[in-house]
Amino acid sequence: GRVDSLFVALTLLAIAWGARARGVRGGVALGLLSFLAVLTKQTAVVALVPALGYLALTRWRVGIPALIVLALLGLGSTLALDSATGGWYRYYVVSELSHQAWAQGEWVQFWTRDLASHLWPVLALMVSAVALAWRSGALRSLRSPAVYYGLAGAGLLGAAWVSRLHTGGYANVLIPAYAAIALGAGLACGEYLCAGRERIGVPVADGDGG
Repeated sequence: GRVDSLFVALTLLAIAWGARARGVRGGVALGLLSFLAVLTKQTAVVALVPALGYLALTRWRVGIPALIVLALLGLGSTLALDSATGGWYRYYVVSELSHQAWAQGEWVQFWTRDLASHLWPVLALMVSAVALAWRSGALRSLRSPAVYYGLAGAGLLGAAWVSRLHTGGYANVLIPAYAAIALGAGLACGEYLCAGRERIGVPVADGDGG
């Protein structure tokens, strides 16, 4: 059975919670969600580190507890499961992956074949929305929600790319990348809707468009 859908669901839930979490309790809950995602599929570490690092810098009461909880639970579960399985947990989670060869062609083909070849209209929309957000000033503050979601999307893309770079990384590993593009496309459409409403004089509530 594939664990990709559960891993992506938990990762997206952690990202959504991180955008709204407040205080130490919110950070602890975020760390727990992140741990569940990582325990489901270890690639979640790559997917979540940019967002968690951003929160540690901009909202440390959320980000620091989240990273601490993730580290403690990750280390504790690894030691416990490795001991319970006589070392087989470490073999499958760490050793097996570290000995896999690199799929050299995927350094470029991930971007050209897996993404750009059939998703270029959506990618163009996202790039143009980034330019629009920059012009409007939405990206000029480190604390902008757009920066958080941009880093979260980069983490999801990175998780898919890293998985694709190893031999044996088949189409299922692309799910986080497509989730990132879907998230980015939705935010891009929101940015354009807000820009259109502002041009015709319709008030835009705080937070509209992400």
